[in-house]
Amino acid sequence: MAEQYLRCPNCGANATNHLNCEYCGSLLVRFVEKGIDLSKTTYMSDAEVFPGLAEELRRNLRLQKENQDEPVVTDIDREFGKVENPEDSYLSCVLRTGYAAWQDDSLIDSYGKTEGLIIVFSFPYHLNNKDEDDYVEQTRHLRFKELDSFQLFTERILNYNLDEDYTLHQYALDFGSDADGAARLISEIIQKVYLVPLSERITVQTGVGDDIDNIRKQEEMRKGINSTDGEWPWWYYVVGGVILAAIGKIFF
Repeated sequence: MAEQYLRCPNCGANATNHLNCEYCGSLLVRFVEKGIDLSKTTYMSDAEVFPGLAEELRRNLRLQKENQDEPVVTDIDREFGKVENPEDSYLSCVLRTGYAAWQDDSLIDSYGKTEGLIIVFSFPYHLNNKDEDDYVEQTRHLRFKELDSFQLFTERILNYNLDEDYTLHQYALDFGSDADGAARLISEIIQKVYLVPLSERITVQTGVGDDIDNIRKQEEMRKGINSTDGEWPWWYYVVGGVILAAIGKIFF
């Protein structure tokens, strides 16, 4: 069967790799394959990208090359003064391809790759007996499903904590080495799903291996989150996905 070429919207080359253009690494070829009209999206411009995000994702990729057998994580947080509860300032984290798992600890398929950027978004809520937090998460989930990029994500639905009414919807997307494309798409999600305006400052920090723990503890202290019991806040478990070290040790 002849190879199918797609014209890469980013560099104009005829790409045969329909996940990331083999010439520039862009993930925009996926939108072409899905028939998405990119002229109606923000994915062709950096105008709506949060300052510092793309640079930190490129740093993430550099650290992966320098640390072959270590997890690398970029945490993304709101400026905690913008929310009443400091724990609500967490937005998401970008993980290293091959080191991410679903909430049930099953590894997200990386097809043998150990370098790249992968993100996991999670929406946990009760289906029937809803409280205010459930409505917030369900509304975010609905906004997420309205995005042009939604169809690019892999979905996994889990019952959480053995409560059949409490459902966890998770979505993973591997950006490959396209830090710029990842920054554009993540910025759109932060603005349109989590309703954080571009004018608001976000905090973006990258850690490697054991430094991930140290960075997060420092961030907790900065926010005034009490972690004297030695456990992570709930949102590190549910929202960001799970990172697995090469030897199988769970860091979260």
